[in-house]
Amino acid sequence: TVSFLPGALSGTADCSLVADAGSESFAISGDGHFVVGAANSNCLLAWRDGAPQVLDTLSPLGRNGVPIEYASGMSSDGSVIVGSRDSSNNLPFRAPTFIWTATTGSYLPPEPIVGSRRAVGSGYVNSDGTIFAFNTLDYAFSSSFGENVNSGLGYVYRWSAAGSFQEIGRVDASFTMFARGIDGAGNAIVGLAENPSTFNDPFGAETRAFVWRAGSGLTTLPDLSSAPPVGTNRYSEANGISRDGTIIVGQSRGTDGRLQAVYWRGRAITGLGWLPGSSPADSNPFATNVTQALAANATGDIIVGKAIGSTTDLAW
Repeated sequence: TVSFLPGALSGTADCSLVADAGSESFAISGDGHFVVGAANSNCLLAWRDGAPQVLDTLSPLGRNGVPIEYASGMSSDGSVIVGSRDSSNNLPFRAPTFIWTATTGSYLPPEPIVGSRRAVGSGYVNSDGTIFAFNTLDYAFSSSFGENVNSGLGYVYRWSAAGSFQEIGRVDASFTMFARGIDGAGNAIVGLAENPSTFNDPFGAETRAFVWRAGSGLTTLPDLSSAPPVGTNRYSEANGISRDGTIIVGQSRGTDGRLQAVYWRGRAITGLGWLPGSSPADSNPFATNVTQALAANATGDIIVGKAIGSTTDLAW
């Protein structure tokens, strides 16, 4: 049965309602009763058994004077939520990472390097809500913009609620790092590393999928092809990991240059191909019919994702 989740029923001075804002759901608790996302409220909105509730009414003001929060992850019982907020309060990219709990409300985690580096964008949390994966950026004050702006590469940190930061390392000194997921125990983080010098390549930047594990450290994951066609870069990204840490999901470029959804078990990569009767026409990462694996269930035996469509994408 499909149910449409209603928007917030009322607003506050800090958390106004926006007409025709649409709605999105981003994460769901382990028992399926609690969903978090965004809708017609500018603040963090959730649904418990389908009933809407505003979780946070204390967002700093964002673009055009409105606070906007987006969730990207949730603990299994729904008691801890992580995401990003649009803010103009002198923070880089106006998108600092926030953590929400029922007792504290929404707050910003501390800076791993005080005064120069902050968690921004999507964050990820383990099953019991005690360990996080954060994407961070160096920042410095810009007189041109009148605020702190990004001034360096991205770094990934593992952070525990007890207060300790651990940088997971770098694939290459010149690559920027992005986390995309954390396992249930908080002992494995996956994501991608990109070569900034190739950001403007029409067929996609040089990209490496990686996994960091507490016992073995940071390693890159194998591609479907280590030598793609001339004119294309090696391209792989890890978008998620099963809660038990055994299966990593994402996408990779093959020997023909086209991208498809994949999963990794250990060091072995398996291509999932494309939807029946369709395949990408070229090597562009956003070509019609390209498939991406985005998430897996707790044990990794069910994988979900999307196929890029000519007008709308298709979930599979």
